[in-house]
Amino acid sequence: MKLTIFGNLRSRIRGSIQQLLERSLPNATGHYHGIRLSPQEIASKAFKQHLGGGKEHWEQRGRFQLLFLKTMGLLPSSHFLDIGCGPLRAGVHLIDYLDAGHYTEFDYNADFITAAHTIVEGRGLTNKCPKLACISDFDCTGQNWNADFALAFSVLNHCSETERRAFFQRIPTALHTQARLYITHASWVRPGHLKSSGMKMTKTIRSDFIDITRHGWEHRNDIFPILELTKIEAYSCC
Repeated sequence: MKLTIFGNLRSRIRGSIQQLLERSLPNATGHYHGIRLSPQEIASKAFKQHLGGGKEHWEQRGRFQLLFLKTMGLLPSSHFLDIGCGPLRAGVHLIDYLDAGHYTEFDYNADFITAAHTIVEGRGLTNKCPKLACISDFDCTGQNWNADFALAFSVLNHCSETERRAFFQRIPTALHTQARLYITHASWVRPGHLKSSGMKMTKTIRSDFIDITRHGWEHRNDIFPILELTKIEAYSCC
């Protein structure tokens, strides 16, 4: 009886702490959705200050994402979904690498998507026909994307628990059968997050995989663990 009472009390305390954290820390939507960029700020690339690494490590960190995905098997013929892409830090490299029409991205900040359109035109990548969308709450309903690969790079670590659970329920609808999804900064992920998602964990990538201090990060473990999830074959979301 004492053990049961103690267990229930511990569970309630843990839940209360989680709620306090969600209220006190800015979530992804609250922090980034409120950022507004003028045409002048977009033209001057002032948006770089809003993402980790800033202007100094912008190119390094963007190129790293392409390097990582190629190591995981991404090919020019792959269909790729960039989740929470922002203003194309990695996107410009991925669009250039992938076949025309094979890059899709979305973000919930409309000004970041406006910046992304400007960057595509400025880098001469319009012939690659990237799909750029503004979507809230990871709601991919009605999007016939069927991506083979997807990446959420430093996205979910900024989200609330409610947003994370919405992610796992909604993102699989945008993925092809047996597609691979990579999530960085993923120490918070628990088996319960995958329940009824149609995804299974297939790989945990740790800091011994690559020395990221050579790619614009201060510490070797800054983005790890990275989880590889695979969409379960023949799974269909209701």
